Amino acid sequence: MKKKIIRRIIIIVFAVCFLGLIFSQIVFPVRFSPLKVECVKWDAVYPSIEYKAETTNRGELEDGTYVYSFNGELPSDNPEDYMSIYCYFMASSNCLIDKFNINAILKDAAIYKEKILFVTQADAVYGYRIGRLEQTECYVILDVYVGDMNEMQIQELVRGIEIDIRVYGDYIGQREGKVMYNKCENITLENTLSSDD
Repeated sequence: MKKKIIRRIIIIVFAVCFLGLIFSQIVFPVRFSPLKVECVKWDAVYPSIEYKAETTNRGELEDGTYVYSFNGELPSDNPEDYMSIYCYFMASSNCLIDKFNINAILKDAAIYKEKILFVTQADAVYGYRIGRLEQTECYVILDVYVGDMNEMQIQELVRGIEIDIRVYGDYIGQREGKVMYNKCENITLENTLSSDD
């Protein structure tokens, strides 16, 4: 009787371990978590957004950047009215058998989405790749019009952001995930624009 019980316990433990291995190695081989969001005004922001607007209107917008709510004309020519928002997340591999390329893009913004002009996806910034049992920090860039927004509204925009992530394994194939910033506490706002004075 005891031998039967022990045998059943061994079978159950083996089955649980096997299912856990399948789950961690094949079903969800990479985990994602929000890290921080940096909202910055600096000298290169407005010229970059202006360039994206011009190339969009010529039909020449660079690969990896796409139009979100830009409608052909910038709402202002004041550099103070624009900000780049860097949405950082951590990708952590559980996988022993594969390496992955990572791409991420803005899926949605719950509030003030009309303020987001352009989005630059993660793999346009760097060719993100994660090895076996490694971690890597990635980010997506949002170009945002903030001319009529205060700091609280900018933080509300950030907490409504949802990032859609795809990883591509050499052997396992494509897997998907998402990161939401609704509980992100590490949000910084910085203005380093040079003064004209």
